[in-house]
Amino acid sequence: MNFQPGASGEKPKAKFLSVEIEAVPSSAELAEKIKTHMPAIRNAVILHLSRQTYETLITPEGKEALRHDVLLEIQKVLKKTIRKKGVREIYFTSFVMQ
Repeated sequence: MNFQPGASGEKPKAKFLSVEIEAVPSSAELAEKIKTHMPAIRNAVILHLSRQTYETLITPEGKEALRHDVLLEIQKVLKKTIRKKGVREIYFTSFVMQ
């Protein structure tokens, strides 16, 4: 994912973000349903990540806010597709900015 320019239009200090995410399903039976909708989930997460700025993500608070927002994005997709939130928590298992 490439970073967006900052609020004042300046080029970001980092140009690339790579994130690995692990999701904790609400229940074992929902895990399979979640896999079925993984393309839509990935799309929603990528679109959300692409709107982020380096200045936001460089701080611990920014990373935590992103984690929360990504969880909400995933839950929104699952609420629309399986009519349940489906995921109770997500964790970043890798977070690299270059």
